Amino acid sequence: MSNYFKNVVGQSRSTKILASHLDSRLISHAYLFLGREGVGKEYLAKEFARYIICGNKGEDDCPSCVRFKKGIHPDFIFIDGFDGIKIDQIREVVERINLTPSVSKKKVLLISGAENIGIEAANALLKTLEEPPADSVILITSRSEKRLPETIVSRTQVIKLNDIPKNEIEKALLYSYPKEEIESVLSISGGSMGECIRLLTDKKYRLKQEEIRNDVISFLKNNSVLDRFKIVEKYEKNKSIKTFFSFLTDRVLGSLISDYGESTEFSEKDLKSISASRKKIIAEKILKNYRNLDYNINLRIILEEMILEDSLNG
Repeated sequence: MSNYFKNVVGQSRSTKILASHLDSRLISHAYLFLGREGVGKEYLAKEFARYIICGNKGEDDCPSCVRFKKGIHPDFIFIDGFDGIKIDQIREVVERINLTPSVSKKKVLLISGAENIGIEAANALLKTLEEPPADSVILITSRSEKRLPETIVSRTQVIKLNDIPKNEIEKALLYSYPKEEIESVLSISGGSMGECIRLLTDKKYRLKQEEIRNDVISFLKNNSVLDRFKIVEKYEKNKSIKTFFSFLTDRVLGSLISDYGESTEFSEKDLKSISASRKKIIAEKILKNYRNLDYNINLRIILEEMILEDSLNG
């Protein structure tokens, strides 16, 4: 099997699956790349797109790959969904992927950050997934399948990216950063290479993330309802309650339920005072409200309900 994804860190299972598809040339019509922010979803999807369009082994000096890396390949279409994805964007790219490829055998559409897609846009995309053009491949990235319509997820081949093990992040970053600096941010990176790099390069951001992490630990461990309400009020006042809830969602689940594997965010010392039954209740409450991040729902009420339910069950 060819070594297509040699620069991808910590995703051996996913890269083996994609490499086998490339080697056999049995490419599905649509793929969904899932994983938390910073684990390399977009990078892996772009590399996969490059190899699909190239049609060979993706040598760095081949004309197709050179154009792709410069961002000027006519058969690659990209949507950055960071600020939302609207129906007009989907309609435009659907028209383009229905055209015959310009220089390659296939066109590739990559929709990055699809968790931010609107309902109308999602319905428009679904129609294309139901009747995909024979010479096109659609790649989608999202933080979670729970934040996409089930009808879209079911029509794609799902590629799940793992949180990257701490030792692999450290090994990859040792070429650019001192070991002690890397170790100091690993505990709050959440198994995300991108997050780790940002923590290393942006001191203001790092201090803020450390503050949120400490507040999340207090929120989970503190038995005082009043003190926990104060934490929620703090984030409501500075208009960052969505950030707090997002941290709770993305970083805590792996630590609260042992079935999720080794925690990349909190140590046993951090959470040892929380019983197994209470961990389960907290995790279920977070999962129940996971999709609420994208809607105008009062997250303060959700968190306060979590506090009250937890105190009654504790």
